[in-house]
Amino acid sequence: MRSILYLTLIFVSISANAKSLTQIIQSDKQFINFNLSYIIADSNGNVLAQQNNNKFVCPASITKLFTATSAILLLGPNYQFKTTLYKTGTIKKHTLDGNLYIKFTGDPSLTQQNLTELISNLKQLGITTISGKVYFVANTFNNQPYADGTTVDDLSYDYASPISSVTINANSFGIRLNIDPNKTPHASVTQFNSPATLSTKIKLGNSSTCKMNIISNMDNHYILQGCRIKRKEAYIEHFKLAIRNTIKAAPYFIKKAFSANKIQINSSPKLAYLNPNATPLVTHRSPKLNVLVHKMLKESNNIIANSLLKTMGHKYSKSQGSWANGVAAIKHTLDKKLAIKPDQIKLEDGAGLSRYNLVTAHATFQLLRAIQKN
Repeated sequence: MRSILYLTLIFVSISANAKSLTQIIQSDKQFINFNLSYIIADSNGNVLAQQNNNKFVCPASITKLFTATSAILLLGPNYQFKTTLYKTGTIKKHTLDGNLYIKFTGDPSLTQQNLTELISNLKQLGITTISGKVYFVANTFNNQPYADGTTVDDLSYDYASPISSVTINANSFGIRLNIDPNKTPHASVTQFNSPATLSTKIKLGNSSTCKMNIISNMDNHYILQGCRIKRKEAYIEHFKLAIRNTIKAAPYFIKKAFSANKIQINSSPKLAYLNPNATPLVTHRSPKLNVLVHKMLKESNNIIANSLLKTMGHKYSKSQGSWANGVAAIKHTLDKKLAIKPDQIKLEDGAGLSRYNLVTAHATFQLLRAIQKN
């Protein structure tokens, strides 16, 4: 038996409309195999019809409404993620005679360009060489990149990018698959702006059921296998993939930012904890939370949603942000602020990717009513 959160709130002018809509839903053959859960209400919130309103069903991206509302209530609409440079030692003759630290906090909007611009501030401080080490700090979130219930088949693709304190370019990169039936091998792949390694085992076929699979691992290696449709002429396809291991990838992006600014470093950046005696130099700030939430809801952006969940967990628990304390933060916030009971919400992530997410139509109805009022 399939379950679906079909309707949670529809504004209708008269109860007859609700009755008519209910009859349509219950009589339509396409819904026979669905276990429906819905609430129909008028614009004042008066419930006109409902079915299985307290039954748990998988909300998919409706989860983002719970995340967005909680984030605005807990973090505030003006909240900004910060990426900060710290130093130890002194600056002498254009050289930082000490170490440089880059503290990442899981900013889902941070790009390579943002990082390059942040590093450019060192030149404004007169620094062209760093004699010590360059470290990056990544302990705002814990090291569990995927929520329980995330489908293994999704892990190679950008919509399921891992959630990490180090987030650059949404932890994703693009590839171009070149198909040419007149060449051997018939397929080659080009990747853009990432340290990933790729190989292809693509074959060409004539069947419309031809399917390609992408296998990846925590070494950021990707294998394209399966088949693509054979055509008379060569053609190109584009895909967006996820950087599976952001900690392993971070030095690539950091070195690129230093190189673009022609600032000399003596070794590859390493993961470390922030030296408590380090002093802050400059900070990059993300767009404000209300801007990020708008983008998240408009695009159904998963990495923003899940980064917000872990950020809420970090603030709520005063420890590393995790899936568990992020969900606890959502439940606590909605309970205290909107009287949505925690036992109506069973979440594993903030985006809706986990197949273990469950909410009731009643909880969603309460949430939408609160959004409408505010």
